[in-house]
Amino acid sequence: MSVSFSNIQPQQTRKGLAITSLVLGIISIPTFGLLGVGAIAAIVLGAIALNRIRKEPAVYGGKGMAIRLVESKTPGVVKRGEGAALESSFYSR
Repeated sequence: MSVSFSNIQPQQTRKGLAITSLVLGIISIPTFGLLGVGAIAAIVLGAIALNRIRKEPAVYGGKGMAIRLVESKTPGVVKRGEGAALESSFYSR
């Protein structure tokens, strides 16, 4: 009555959101974020992925990718936003 556990495989974690946000982040580099839309979409998807990973770590994976993307893209988007605000204040004079 020996039970063999050799056929049991670990459950694969879902990494779709993290990979999608990483791909959008990489694509946004040469296209300058498609005027910020690509970079913002990448950050939002990365944040959603991190939230899901935090709530259900057994189901969702890709935490390292999502963290790296969010921490690398956020300063650039903020900088662009500050630049746009300064530029609009300059031209409104």
